[in-house]
Amino acid sequence: MGGQLAAVTSEDQQKLITKLSGGKIAWLGGFREQGEWKWVSGEPFRYSHWYRRNINLSYARMMADGSWAGGRDESGDTAGFVCQWER
Repeated sequence: MGGQLAAVTSEDQQKLITKLSGGKIAWLGGFREQGEWKWVSGEPFRYSHWYRRNINLSYARMMADGSWAGGRDESGDTAGFVCQWER
């Protein structure tokens, strides 16, 4: 299928994905590698909407209010997900 977790690179995308998530927690395509945030798509990580500036966890997720928080890759850290596909 070729889909991947979504990269949020603008305010317009932020608004759309917030609406699509329907007020539920959802994984995004952001991850931390050697202390630097990256998108799985390879797009530059320039836009962010963090709830807190100091994010110490490994993966990005959108909270119910649309703000972002870090998350872990653990079975107890359950959330939905938002994907994107190439056109």
